[in-house]
Amino acid sequence: MRLFGAVLLVLVGCGDDGAGVETMCGVSKLVADGFGGPYELGGTVTFPEPLSSSKLVQIVVSFAPTAQITRGNIFDYTTVGSGASSVTYAVTGLDADDYYVYVAVDLTGDMKVGEGDWVGFYGGTVAAPSQYANQQLITISTENACGRDWGINTLACKASYGEACTTDDDCRGTVTVCDGGSETHRNTGSCQGTCMELPVGTCGAQAGTTTHEGSCVGD
Repeated sequence: MRLFGAVLLVLVGCGDDGAGVETMCGVSKLVADGFGGPYELGGTVTFPEPLSSSKLVQIVVSFAPTAQITRGNIFDYTTVGSGASSVTYAVTGLDADDYYVYVAVDLTGDMKVGEGDWVGFYGGTVAAPSQYANQQLITISTENACGRDWGINTLACKASYGEACTTDDDCRGTVTVCDGGSETHRNTGSCQGTCMELPVGTCGAQAGTTTHEGSCVGD
């Protein structure tokens, strides 16, 4: 499962909802609305330390590869105030299915998930956040999935050029910049004991011109 891609902390949705919203799973600070289904999931996400100032916090819910329903991701955000050591969340309007859920705290204030931010999927802890692997499914069948708590921590970046690797997926990879301004990313062949820069790739009908290293999360 691909992790974050080019996920941005898009400023749409509930925003700062103050003390929280009453949902079937309790009072939740961070609430995302699904597609009108009858079920809900919710719980508490613990931070590695209290926030030193107010930060944007985003939740993203994605359907598992085995999901019966194919729709876009569900996401929303809120502002969490200084001193908070956790956030309560709820995702409403869900159908019976399998879901992955992650939360990101935009510590760097750059409006995207990346280096320096706190990130983690359901199934992790503060000491061992679930980021690139071991994400756990939340299965909803005939009842709400409340009390789904987990912890997050600083996003572990993939390896840069010259750093040790075991597989290509350990590396950030190489981005080719195309003539029209678009970019393509690849990491096949990146790992040769250490992560290596790949040559200029193809851009379909356009020519590739230059390259640069992929981002912290490998895109």
